[in-house]
Amino acid sequence: MTDLHIHDSEPLRFKASFEVLPEIEVAGYQELRADKPVIQVTDEEVEQALNHVQEQHATFDAIEGRPWRTATFAQVALDGKPRKREGQPVHMDDVLVEIGGKNTMPEFNEHLRGASAGEEKTLK
Repeated sequence: MTDLHIHDSEPLRFKASFEVLPEIEVAGYQELRADKPVIQVTDEEVEQALNHVQEQHATFDAIEGRPWRTATFAQVALDGKPRKREGQPVHMDDVLVEIGGKNTMPEFNEHLRGASAGEEKTLK
């Protein structure tokens, strides 16, 4: 709006400019087709997804009265001393260890397999 004219006892006057969009005719789009990719899901992928969901919703129950074995999860406390007195001693509580797990050190697997809750183990 420009040239606004406001005075007592006179009519309101102004100039207004409007942008007028051109009319566009859209044609030829009816023949366009999108390529639909073929999606194939293997039984292995389904199995992996199901295992992932199961692990997300898994709970841990205390095991009493039987020794630990492969695929058992043990909650342990660790006290570590560095070799040759280099570095600082380590103490960690409530560490979750999967006996036989792919990310578990072989020494832990070896020494914890067959142990029971409350038992103390020493290893190098």
